[in-house]
Amino acid sequence: MKRTIVSYFKATAADSSKNSEEKASSSPSAQLTELDEEENCVIVSSNLLSVKSSALKERHYNIKWEQKYKWLVYNEEKKGAFCKLCQHFMKNDLKVLQKTGGVFITVPFTSYKNALGKNGKLEKHEHSSAHTVSIEMEKIKNNAMKKPIHTQIVQQSESETEKV
Repeated sequence: MKRTIVSYFKATAADSSKNSEEKASSSPSAQLTELDEEENCVIVSSNLLSVKSSALKERHYNIKWEQKYKWLVYNEEKKGAFCKLCQHFMKNDLKVLQKTGGVFITVPFTSYKNALGKNGKLEKHEHSSAHTVSIEMEKIKNNAMKKPIHTQIVQQSESETEKV
C-alpha cells in the first residue's frame, strides 16, 4: 500500500494522541504540532524532527571539499561535481571513459553519501591512474607556458654540452 507523507504523519499523529491519552502525558517528542494539507507539509515538534531527520536527510555537495581536493569543481547547470583536470585532459580518452563511466569527466559526480572516507569516491579518484596522468599533463602544460619549448630545447642542449 502506498502512503503519502501526509497520511504517514496523520497515522503517526493518531497513534501519538492515543498513547498520550493512555499515559496522560503530553510529550512534545511524540506529538504532531501542526498539519498543513494545502502545502502538503507537516510541522512536527523539534524532538521528533531530530529523530526523523536522518531518514529524511538529503545529501548535498559540500564546498569545503574543494579545500582538500583542489581539482574538484561544482557545475550548477549539471548539478554535480567534476574533476577539472580530468575533464580537460581525459574527455576524449575512450578507455578511461569506459572504465570510469565518465564520472568526474563527462558525467557529474552526485553520489555525495559515498564521497568521503578511505574508500570514498573523492579519495579513489584522486589516486586513480587517469587522475595521476592528468596531473602530470597539467604540470607539463604549466612548464611549457613558463618557458616556450624552443627555450627549453636550447637550455637542454647547453647543459648537455657543458657536461661534455
